[in-house]
Amino acid sequence: MSKYIKTKQPFPERLWTQVNKGGDCWLWEGGVNSKGQPYLLYNGRVVTVHRIAYELTYGAIPEQQKVYRTCANRRCLNPSHLRIGNQDDIAKTRSENGNTRNGGPLLCCKNGHAYTEGNIYNLRINGKMYRRCKTCERTRQRRGYQKKKDLRS
Repeated sequence: MSKYIKTKQPFPERLWTQVNKGGDCWLWEGGVNSKGQPYLLYNGRVVTVHRIAYELTYGAIPEQQKVYRTCANRRCLNPSHLRIGNQDDIAKTRSENGNTRNGGPLLCCKNGHAYTEGNIYNLRINGKMYRRCKTCERTRQRRGYQKKKDLRS
C-alpha cells in the first residue's frame, strides 16, 4: 500500500479542511516554509496558500498584484483579512499594524503564537538581541527530549 493516499475530494475542500476557522483569524494547519508562510503544491508548483485562498474566494489575481493579509498572523487565511495590492500597499499595511521587517515589531512568531510579555524571552547571539517565542521553544525542547528518550530505549 502506498504511503501517499489519493483522495477524490475536490481541491477547494481539501484546502479548507486544513484551516482552523475557530477565531477571527483562520489558521492554516498544513505545512509552512522557513519564513512561516503557509504553502502547498498546486497545479504542479509550490505556492503560498494565501494566493489560492484569495483566488478561490474572490477570483483571479490581476497581473503585477500580490496577495497580503491585513492582520499580522502569517498563518491566517480568513478571506476578509486578504487583500491584493502592490508592494507599497503591503508596506503601508504592515507599518499601520506595527508589523514591519525593517526594525518594527512583529506581533507573532512564524507559528502564529502572539508575542506577549508572558510568551517571549530575549536572547543575545553574537552581541545581537533576538526575541524568541516561549511556546515554540518548549515544543522544540519536548521534541528533543522525546528524541533522546527514544534513542535510549
